[in-house]
Amino acid sequence: MVRDYTEKFYLSAHKNSKKYSENSHALTKDLAKWKRHVATLWSHASVTNMHSEAQKEITVGSRLRVNAEVHLGTLKPEDVNVELYFGNLDTGGEIVEGAALPMFMSEDRGNGNYSYEGQMLCLKSGQFGFTVRIIPFRKDIQRKFEPGLITWA
Repeated sequence: MVRDYTEKFYLSAHKNSKKYSENSHALTKDLAKWKRHVATLWSHASVTNMHSEAQKEITVGSRLRVNAEVHLGTLKPEDVNVELYFGNLDTGGEIVEGAALPMFMSEDRGNGNYSYEGQMLCLKSGQFGFTVRIIPFRKDIQRKFEPGLITWA
């Protein structure tokens, strides 16, 4: 257990510490600047429409394609991940034990508007739901979620 913790966390933290302190902390400064930029513009990000293939019933093992129209304002597609979030619904209609899969930009519609596509595999029976979310993305950020920066459809 101690070895697992050391390999997963301490060694990774040490490696990141070295990476982020190189060149007078250039990567750290650049990442902080990017985070401020994204946070300033985040309120303009929205999911303006989403729809799926018309199916009355979805069977276990079937795939469902979902399309979303997203407005990013002056944010760029490379600044975000658009994800399809799905799972079984509880009695209140909320997704429980949800999973997220990336959606892929299919069209730049101009003026900060983009079309995204994704698909999910329905693995369980019962009531099933989905939505779309937008989260900030950059390959060198250490955690997937930034407080206050998530937009749901």
